[in-house]
Amino acid sequence: MHIITARRISQIFFFTLFVWFCLVSTVGVQWWQLRGWPINLFLELDPLASLGMALTTGTIYKGMIWGLVTLGVTLFLGRVFCGWVCPFGALHQFIGYITSRSKKAPVKVQKNHYHAGQRVKYWILVGMFGAIVYDLTSKLMGWPNERMFSALLIGLLDPIALFYRSVNLVVLPIVDAGGRLFSSGPRFYQGAFSIGLIFVAALFLNIKKPRFFCRYVCPLGALLGLLSRWPLFRIYKSDSACRTCPSCERHCEGACQPSQQMRLSECVVCLNCREDCGNGSIRYGVQPSAVGELASPDINRREVVIALTAGLAGMASLGTTARQGSNWPAHLIRPPGSLDEVRFLARC
Repeated sequence: MHIITARRISQIFFFTLFVWFCLVSTVGVQWWQLRGWPINLFLELDPLASLGMALTTGTIYKGMIWGLVTLGVTLFLGRVFCGWVCPFGALHQFIGYITSRSKKAPVKVQKNHYHAGQRVKYWILVGMFGAIVYDLTSKLMGWPNERMFSALLIGLLDPIALFYRSVNLVVLPIVDAGGRLFSSGPRFYQGAFSIGLIFVAALFLNIKKPRFFCRYVCPLGALLGLLSRWPLFRIYKSDSACRTCPSCERHCEGACQPSQQMRLSECVVCLNCREDCGNGSIRYGVQPSAVGELASPDINRREVVIALTAGLAGMASLGTTARQGSNWPAHLIRPPGSLDEVRFLARC
């Protein structure tokens, strides 16, 4: 089987599985609804969500073992999760392909050039961990920090969590508005419009650049990029005399500049460059590139410090402005769909 065909089959399989898990998580009497399906599998495979939960709650969830599997695979094979498994990434790749397939080769190459803005996702990741550090510091110092916002901040842009929310709270309620196929009544969720707006914006940005969210925003991609600096298997140039034509960048999903020194942290192992290379100079294996590699992400210490400080300052500000009343029970969890705290207490 051709390697590109294998990758597409993998993407279609995991995307279909993800959508199926969203469908079966709805409440109903059908044989396929809530019947023990492992609907949290993709969240367990997400090491960013697992790490954020462990650091903010101090709890090691047994499902985190799957997140460790993702990290281990990344260390050996690079960001294969982004290019072969992530359902949100597959959706972005499909839309990017549809919107750019009629464009000429020079335009495609220009859209797939590496851009300095791709380091923004690392700023986002560091800022999120700054928020986590604030939570940990609050606990160690005994500061009043009744609500842990950092886990919520990670979930805002984490691709798996964002896609889950978008499908379950926006897409399925819209699709099911008239047919009642997945629920017995209409479904309304607070914040659904904002979630849908972020989701649609992320999809439409693929018109500007393929996989825009993956390249510029995704904090999970940034985390996996940090771990794939020196993978055992990587894309490499076998011939130092390669004529450095831009053919290999026509369909480069990670914008990792394979025509020059490969940026390993940006490569999503789509292997399109290997397919497009006219002289067979680009391969996938254990050898280092004959023209050198750029292992580290394009981010310096000053940017790390600024992003970390922004995360700390943001959480400190949020902690002072988002306090609840003295009767807010921080240790309780309200059921889904319940009233807000004021009306809940007034009624109950």
